[in-house]
Amino acid sequence: MAKKIEENFNKYDIDTVVVVGQTDGQSVGNRVSNLDKTLEKSATGNLPISKLTPGSNADLGLIRALAVVKELQRIFADNNPVETLDAQKSFRAYSAGQLTLPNGTFAEPNPKPDAQRRRIEIRFTKTRKTITAE
Repeated sequence: MAKKIEENFNKYDIDTVVVVGQTDGQSVGNRVSNLDKTLEKSATGNLPISKLTPGSNADLGLIRALAVVKELQRIFADNNPVETLDAQKSFRAYSAGQLTLPNGTFAEPNPKPDAQRRRIEIRFTKTRKTITAE
């Protein structure tokens, strides 16, 4: 995956990799989330991601995305041939929870396990502002 990301950075004028965590509709149970108190600590590397507790599928999707982002940051920080890619700023983690099916449509409620819905989507985008002088 890192090689593909590098190719896209070089081929297109992008500066950000968006990682979206997706889940199925299976409930995470009766857990109390600790993300409000610990998410930033995990994002900055001061707490292992394994210490995050999801209280919902939206939480679970975000944790899934953050785990991928942290691994990509590690890979690109160690060996970054792409000058425009900043390992700390070029990756963003988001969650779609159980909302979207693999074909892009909204999911109907379905509490059954579905491995195809548990996934990561990687999107490439440009977040730099372009200013044109008049």
